[in-house]
Amino acid sequence: MIMKDSDIKEMAKKRVEFRDHLLVYVIVNAILIVINMTQVPGFWWSLFPLVFWGIGVFFHYREAYHGTQEMRIEQEYKKLKKGTGKKK
Repeated sequence: MIMKDSDIKEMAKKRVEFRDHLLVYVIVNAILIVINMTQVPGFWWSLFPLVFWGIGVFFHYREAYHGTQEMRIEQEYKKLKKGTGKKK
């Protein structure tokens, strides 16, 4: 698959944005856990943002490193088209 410069630049942008998002996620949740442990040690409320924000980080990762659904469809289409041209 040959990618255009604009596609490569867009992928790079998404990956940089994901890494920034992940860094903010780790720092903020570490702070929340410390606050939780020192202020309200009996109830782990810091798990709620950790889990639900983590789900968002997971989907951001999938988009950044595995492409959008349209990109995956295009890749699969090209593989199938290439495969149908072969003789058995």
